Parts: sequence; C-alpha cells; structure tokens
Amino acid sequence: MGLRTALSVRYAQGDLHIVDSFKDIESERDLIPLFEKRGWTNAVLVDSQSNSKLHHAAAEMNKVDVLYSIVLNVYSILLRKKVILTLDAVRTLEERL
Repeated sequence: MGLRTALSVRYAQGDLHIVDSFKDIESERDLIPLFEKRGWTNAVLVDSQSNSKLHHAAAEMNKVDVLYSIVLNVYSILLRKKVILTLDAVRTLEERL
C-alpha cells in the first residue's frame, strides 16, 4: 500500500514520468542531454529488467539511482524528487500491485 501511495503522490506532484525505454542509453553522454532537456534532476530511473549500460551511465551522475521494478520501494521514491519509469516497468508494477 505504501508503494501505491508514494507513486500516487509523485504523480499528483507532477514528478512521475514515463518513457518508452532506456535502450538507447549507451553512456552518460546520452543521459545528460535527456535530463537537461526535460529538467530532470535528483531522479530514480526504473526499468523492468537489468540494463548494465543504464547503470553505468547513471553511476557517474549525482543524485540519480537506477532500480528495477521488482525492487522499487517507498524509500527510493521518497529519496529522489523525480521518478522515471519505462513502459515495461509500469506493466510490471501493475502486475505487482
């Protein structure tokens, strides 16, 4: 129930965003322009499956975490201002919740 509430609050605040996927992310150079264009800072990126390139790209960025929908938790949502989910992560969370 806490996870639903945390996601609902981020949505109501306009801080929950959905993207198609992170498959095009190869390095930090791909991630930084996306964040700057959208005005995203202090974010948790949520994908449905392991993506080592995304993990590596986000590792060098301040205040950016990468999680998978199966391990997404309330603390991670509250720790970061923005929550960015892929469509696959949304589907996985719908099944989970």
